[in-house]
Amino acid sequence: MKWRSGEKDADGKLAIPDGWLFPHYYDGLTVLFRVENALRLFVYLVLKDRYGAKWKDLEIASDEDAKTSIGALAKRRIEQGKTFGYLSYPIQSPLMHLTSGELVRLITHDSYWPVFKDYFLAGKSVVTLKLQEIGVIRNALAHFRPLSSNDVEVVKQNANQMLSVVERTLIDLIQCGQNVPTNTPDDWYAQLRTLGTDLVSLRFSQSADEAWVRITLRQNLLIASGVPNPERDWQSYRVILIDGPALLQTQRSLADRVLFLTDRVPFLRLGDDLLPKGRKELGLTFSRRVLTEAHAEVMSSLEESLAQILKETDLLKEDQLARGTLVQLRTLTARRTTYGNSTFWEIDHSALKSQTPTEELPEYWGQISAETDFISDSEEYPWMPVKVSEDVVPFL
Repeated sequence: MKWRSGEKDADGKLAIPDGWLFPHYYDGLTVLFRVENALRLFVYLVLKDRYGAKWKDLEIASDEDAKTSIGALAKRRIEQGKTFGYLSYPIQSPLMHLTSGELVRLITHDSYWPVFKDYFLAGKSVVTLKLQEIGVIRNALAHFRPLSSNDVEVVKQNANQMLSVVERTLIDLIQCGQNVPTNTPDDWYAQLRTLGTDLVSLRFSQSADEAWVRITLRQNLLIASGVPNPERDWQSYRVILIDGPALLQTQRSLADRVLFLTDRVPFLRLGDDLLPKGRKELGLTFSRRVLTEAHAEVMSSLEESLAQILKETDLLKEDQLARGTLVQLRTLTARRTTYGNSTFWEIDHSALKSQTPTEELPEYWGQISAETDFISDSEEYPWMPVKVSEDVVPFL
């Protein structure tokens, strides 16, 4: 057997070799991959917001017609996957181990439909039919039965009709792009805005409809060691950073109430003094309803965490062989690079990223971001340790 691999042409487009499947198969795979994973995020967010930490205990009918819970079904499949654990990527989030059919049955279940129905512009019977049609085409591709290009168009059309509000909700939640007004009279805001230390400040933002609120913990890069040397083509520093997964793992009360946590370094550069400038941001997104009902518990968790960050930072500044829980020492390197007539410092960002948790932590979403076409264009998804596409579509 002679297997051919695709190669990119001079324009960066993927050239499809003779003998490969027709292009609509790749189109179908991409669309179905994105639709199914968008449904996973949507189902998680709605159930977590409505049922809190008990969302994994909700009953589900598996594809094998067994009555079980979301958590138990996922745990069983995760264990089964360990038989061939050297293949693919290990993923612990329960929703990643549910099939599209199980997701549809959750959405349209008599007990759960009331919490999902406001996100669809159709009645339950129509939503069920449209999502089931997507499922039939998905199963045909998954079992390597032939597809027509019209089948792929059906998936796109059904997704556009059924998931338009779902997509807007995901974008609003992930972006939370408006500042919370400083004269907001709500008790949760009046209390939480008093938090902050010399190391970590808090910023409050919300979605356009004000249903979702993000509390962002902002920490400027803190250099523990390293001296700039203009004579060198490289610079190296040890910096102290807060860790996103650790915050959720040590504060279960917080994790039980937050929808998700994002973890990013929004900008990073070397200043004229060759010292790194930047900050780490942890974004905690809640529904406004949860913050209204449980702001005392959220405040207590954040106060405790901020105090621990201060204590551990002082320790690591004095003893770099010590180890913190909420803060970590990371090595930041930069190299002088020449491109054409320009010379600049290229910084390795990877060392500043938090490690993907090896245990179940569905609230940790990493560096996820959302643009206007989140479902069709997202380069990465929560719970996945790698990107799924490039900035530019590899073939058209």
